[in-house]
Amino acid sequence: MPRETTPSSPRTAVRGGTAPHAPPCVGLALFTCLEPPHGVALRVIDDPYAARCRVANLMEFFRKPIRKAGSCHSQGVTDRVSTGKWRRNMMKAPTIAELLADPVVLQALEKAWLDSLPEDPHHRHEEGGWIYLDMTTLEYAIRRAIGTGQASVDLNSPPILPKSVIVATFHTHPNPISEGWESGPSASDTTSARLLGVPCLIRAEDGYHSTGPDSRRGGLTGVPGFPL
Repeated sequence: MPRETTPSSPRTAVRGGTAPHAPPCVGLALFTCLEPPHGVALRVIDDPYAARCRVANLMEFFRKPIRKAGSCHSQGVTDRVSTGKWRRNMMKAPTIAELLADPVVLQALEKAWLDSLPEDPHHRHEEGGWIYLDMTTLEYAIRRAIGTGQASVDLNSPPILPKSVIVATFHTHPNPISEGWESGPSASDTTSARLLGVPCLIRAEDGYHSTGPDSRRGGLTGVPGFPL
């Protein structure tokens, strides 16, 4: 009487080796279409259990989300919310556009503008200050400088706030364009912003201006205060 024979198990190509069709192993078919990298030989895995484990590991690898290069998540850009919080994925500082879209920052600029007395020709003067990001609470904090000069304000010596970094400076240009004053950044504004390493935001009669780097130099790393 002829003896029954069991057909040999077909083999399935798997990246890094070949594995027999072991009892149900979901996802083996997924790897049958993958070609091995150029110059890499297929290796035979004779143990069905080892084959299933290898396929499971490969499936777990391909199941992980792939982030597109340049996307906000891969670059660490974070969501800004109306309370002034900055939710960060990595260590990228807010940009000028993001700062000027935040209500906490805008409120600080408008308050400084009113305190500049732009309608008073005898007492108008520049006001300004610093915008901090608290690395613990992820909230913005505003500190003001002492404004005394008609066309200047000293922003070189900010107070140091614990666990906070400066992400921008701001000041006003209250002197009117009709009298020959420039509403945008001056050459000294640009030089100062580049040296300090943070954006400079300006409130003038025709709106908002900016100069210097687009965001804090070096991101949110470094010592409290200005970046090194």
